[in-house]
Amino acid sequence: MKINGQLTLNEFHDKDQPLPKGKSDRIDKALMRFFICCDVSFRIVESPFFLDFLQELNSAYNPPSRDILTNRLFEEELGYVNSKVLRELEATKNLTLALDGWSSLNHLSIWNFTILTPTNKEYIYQLLDLSSNSHTGEFIAEKIEDILIRVGAEKFSAIVSDNGSNVRKARGIIQSKHPYIEDVRCISHCVNLISCDIVKHPFAENLLKKINILANFFRNNAMAGAKLRELIKSMNVKGGGIVPFCKTRWTTAFQSISDIIRLKAVLEELTSNYSNILSNEKIKPIIRSWNFFNDLKVLAFILKSLRDTILLLERSSANLSDCYLGMACICLKYGVWQKIVIIAGKVAKNVGMDLECSCILCSQLLMYKNNERPFNQPYSNRIDDPIKWWTSMELEPPYLQSLALRLFFICPNSASCKRGFSMCGWIHNKRRLWLGVEHLESIAKIISYYRSNAHSEFRFYGKGTKKESVKLSDSEINAIINDSLAELEPEEEDDDDNLNNDDNENNNCGNENDKEESERGIINYNVEDLAKEFVDK
Repeated sequence: MKINGQLTLNEFHDKDQPLPKGKSDRIDKALMRFFICCDVSFRIVESPFFLDFLQELNSAYNPPSRDILTNRLFEEELGYVNSKVLRELEATKNLTLALDGWSSLNHLSIWNFTILTPTNKEYIYQLLDLSSNSHTGEFIAEKIEDILIRVGAEKFSAIVSDNGSNVRKARGIIQSKHPYIEDVRCISHCVNLISCDIVKHPFAENLLKKINILANFFRNNAMAGAKLRELIKSMNVKGGGIVPFCKTRWTTAFQSISDIIRLKAVLEELTSNYSNILSNEKIKPIIRSWNFFNDLKVLAFILKSLRDTILLLERSSANLSDCYLGMACICLKYGVWQKIVIIAGKVAKNVGMDLECSCILCSQLLMYKNNERPFNQPYSNRIDDPIKWWTSMELEPPYLQSLALRLFFICPNSASCKRGFSMCGWIHNKRRLWLGVEHLESIAKIISYYRSNAHSEFRFYGKGTKKESVKLSDSEINAIINDSLAELEPEEEDDDDNLNNDDNENNNCGNENDKEESERGIINYNVEDLAKEFVDK
């Protein structure tokens, strides 16, 4: 059959022949991933419109029933993902365990334990409903220990969380038992707290109140809102309207301020020529007030560096080098040389270095400080990153190199847990699926796996295998996947227990060891005494 002289697909496909089982199974698997990852209800698989669509694509394909999709195929997909993640974790060292708590709309206290790999992959390992338990430091430490035992404690370099007193104590308990596992406070959470203090300052608070008066007026007044949009379009101002400031999401402060500054000419045009539609008596005084826009520019200047730092530090690819650069950008003082040596000595002691090895490490650190060989080799931002630079180092013994790489493999934020909770909120809120925690965990595991492994799992997309198709890199595909799987912001809040009675207990969980010597040399030494030997050099 020809249409306008062109052969149709029917000429190349026999409708009467069923698909080979392997082909049908691959389509079933791709269909399963599509339903799980793309906000599609499983009941759609039996919709007449969807079935008709599949017939147009390939009439020989017989789609699975809803029951098969939600049971057998779902279990097969979960088993596939679990086995792939397990094999990768077995072969990987320098893992980071991130944890955080969350309260769902149906008032469940769900805790997320996510494992981060040195290659920036995020795997939701477990979601636990701890609603019936008291979230003490000891209890959370038990849950962490369970995961360490299952995966292998020796594979972990760090545990990261926010700084609630209970999780802080839990991290301390774990480090006392496993000294080589670093106790890391989420750096983006620290910067968030700084930012929250800034927006609470009377200067900032007064400006943000005025911004919300403007934003809410143009949102709620149909005539004024329509005129604002009309002027934005006619004056060719890019970027849309005004985003109101939300107290629970301080990063909206910078966006709101930027919107007002960007729309300055539009707002002044409204007050000059369309004042009759500005029915709220507060609007004109705010826009015309002396120094209003200049004050906004000052506040925007302060908040921009904080916002940029948080966005930098919350990336899945963030490491401790980003922390240093981020802190430098917001002008926070970093430790003096003595503190650096003490920290290096403590880390060396925790990973099992004896006194002699620690002295060599500090000597190498001094060489690094003085830019001596081999640490004087050039560094190019265009082709290097800290991990590549340190990996290329020829150093014997490689103590400082190993320490640097170990630290750079640590993910310094628990934003992966926030992303996981955002995913859970999306499933609960947008899809209205009131799932049990185990089923929710299964869906979240599958989505998190494909977020981290999309490039290797896709058979066609981004491979450039077909005419006019584009070949994409791993990072490009991952960026597209993250955009396509962007969830709604969850309305739920963190489930942080601020147990004040735990505040002073964090450091009391270790056992004192007597000074001893072994075949490795002195292993119980005073790090501060060690540091003194190198401070004035």
